Amino acid sequence: MNNLKASTSVASVAEVMALYRTDFRSFIRKAWSILFPGQVLDENWHLDAIAYHIELVGRGDLRRLMINVPPRSLKSLICSVFWPAFFLGNHPDKWILVVSHSMDLAIDLSNKCRKLIAHPEFQRIFPALQTQLAKDSEREINTVQGGGRIAISVDSGVTGRGADFVVVDDLIDASNADNENVCGAVNKWFDTTLSTRLNEPAKTPIVLVMQRLSIFDPITHLAVQEEWTKLSFPAIATKNEIIRVSEGLTHERKEGDLLHPSRYPIDYLESQKKKMGKRAFEAQFQQNPLPDGGGIVDISKFGRYNKRPKFYDAKFLSIDAASGSDSGSYSVVLGCRISNGRLFITNVFRQRTTLPELLRYVVKAIEGHDINHVVVEKASNGIPLLQILAEKYIHTKMQDQFPHFLQPVTANNGKPMRMEKAMVEIEKGLVFLPNEAPWLDPLEHELRAFPSGQFNDQVDALSQAIHFFHWFMTDPAARITRGLPPH
Repeated sequence: MNNLKASTSVASVAEVMALYRTDFRSFIRKAWSILFPGQVLDENWHLDAIAYHIELVGRGDLRRLMINVPPRSLKSLICSVFWPAFFLGNHPDKWILVVSHSMDLAIDLSNKCRKLIAHPEFQRIFPALQTQLAKDSEREINTVQGGGRIAISVDSGVTGRGADFVVVDDLIDASNADNENVCGAVNKWFDTTLSTRLNEPAKTPIVLVMQRLSIFDPITHLAVQEEWTKLSFPAIATKNEIIRVSEGLTHERKEGDLLHPSRYPIDYLESQKKKMGKRAFEAQFQQNPLPDGGGIVDISKFGRYNKRPKFYDAKFLSIDAASGSDSGSYSVVLGCRISNGRLFITNVFRQRTTLPELLRYVVKAIEGHDINHVVVEKASNGIPLLQILAEKYIHTKMQDQFPHFLQPVTANNGKPMRMEKAMVEIEKGLVFLPNEAPWLDPLEHELRAFPSGQFNDQVDALSQAIHFFHWFMTDPAARITRGLPPH
């Protein structure tokens, strides 16, 4: 009997060690107890959401991950201390590169990770690393298996070093939030230096974690370069959302819910807004950076949908064509549906394109998605685009079935005035955006920043779409097109 009890006890301990070794969410709790003995971890669902998504990156299911949370949300501990230790414990032959905005911060996080790895409890969980550190310094930990953790900052050297996993943690100091030159230099460093340090350029994963700071920060810069999975947790929820926190488990967050009520109660948040000012609070706590003068568009006034309407009165494209791929501006094509007296934005194409490239996309969209109308501003490449489309479809079923198939638009008023007019329909609850879409964040960011943001191409295409929607629903000529009497 005694031998049986001993065997059961050992098996139980082994199972616990295996759980810490294989489940990052569980490891976070253990690592906290090692580094902060006697201190109770302030539990919250967002810790599990961050841990779960980082594990997806570690498994190779995600390649690029952005995490935006308010300050003091344990993001640096989880991503720059706990995860590198967990990663090395499971992959002692791999290199993980952890980047911070200053070397002081980089060394502080490195020391915490070094302390964690050296602890006997950690070595019980990962016996392969036990007393096997070939090098142990403030900036670097090397394992005898050939891997390790490297701590760098934006202004430190990284030449000659490569990484199998990259964590980028707060690349910009909050004091430089509105300094476009500093932000631009950091973004250039990411593009020209950090991006060349990936051991497998097409596969090496990157996790970027930071509180939002400004419209010039790396989040804005990188989001338009390639597809990133984004976790954005404002202190006060701005929309209804379902967030995955583990395999098969989700957290339902409703508009107005606090992210972490025990840590950020509403009275604290209101006090912080008064101390920091609205712009700084919106950026750092709400993950919604605004330029000076932004704020014409109230995102909360848009309706939301989970599934695009199956039945519709019209499908149309709203096109804002740039003058060319070298102009610095984007060409934008909005996919739209009118259903039951409401406008649904269903897709956004936004790229720097030549006229032939834009034409190919538009023709493919028209012929592949049964488009009824094409709305194009008569400016820049929109003028030749209209001419080519008119020649292509003049004697086709498109023109015969839809007398107003091509809709040239002349912009008589300024961009702000056109968008303010469009806000009338938005505030009536007639314009809908999806709850989730890969193109949604860049669109919402541009809308929030308008009219002082860096770009306004999507805003122009949207106000144009809403103008067409209003015409379609009210103009006698449009009623005839729909087979309805003019009055």
